[in-house]
Amino acid sequence: MDEEKEYTLICVGEAEKIKSLQSLAPLQSKIIIFTENEHMVNEVKACGFQQAYCCPNDARMIVKMCKGIKKVILLGDELSTISFFAERIRFSFYAPITVVTRNKQYPKHLYETIGVKLVVFTTCDNISFLILE
Repeated sequence: MDEEKEYTLICVGEAEKIKSLQSLAPLQSKIIIFTENEHMVNEVKACGFQQAYCCPNDARMIVKMCKGIKKVILLGDELSTISFFAERIRFSFYAPITVVTRNKQYPKHLYETIGVKLVVFTTCDNISFLILE
């Protein structure tokens, strides 16, 4: 990773969300991807991403791996998935955290209590508009 370059960190904890990342492959030089497990890392790498990692438990390791993060996107519909990533990364850097979810069951305020800055409720998993902004 180029430490002076700005990156977007995308956290994906649900296997069905990996396919939605394929359209972002041309932008991979600007993206780092965290998943919950090694199997999902392999699936993400099969989509063409080189900077895909299993999310570390150690905050110091996250800071080391994620120099230059300017924004964080948590992609998931399960609150447990969103919480998993938010707990691990929210104190590692000052980049705003955005949740992109199809699940409208939980209010925006609930996400804010776990450190999320913006919640995007959507009917599709295309997040390219967040990467290009």
